[in-house]
Amino acid sequence: MANEVGAELHRLRGVFLAAMGADETKIEASFQEAVKIAKGQKSVSLEKRAKATYAEYRQQRASASGGRGF
Repeated sequence: MANEVGAELHRLRGVFLAAMGADETKIEASFQEAVKIAKGQKSVSLEKRAKATYAEYRQQRASASGGRGF
């Protein structure tokens, strides 16, 4: 059961950290861990969800920086 919710917990942690304005490294690590766990579980839906949320975060971050990129 713990592994089944692990990917989603890490994804939500990334969302929460981003909303709180936390360190970018911690935010990205949470999203990357969510993807890693989902892949390990062979859960395509959780992997896609984690990747989509991570991509949305990166897009918002790029927009906030005026589209200058990284």
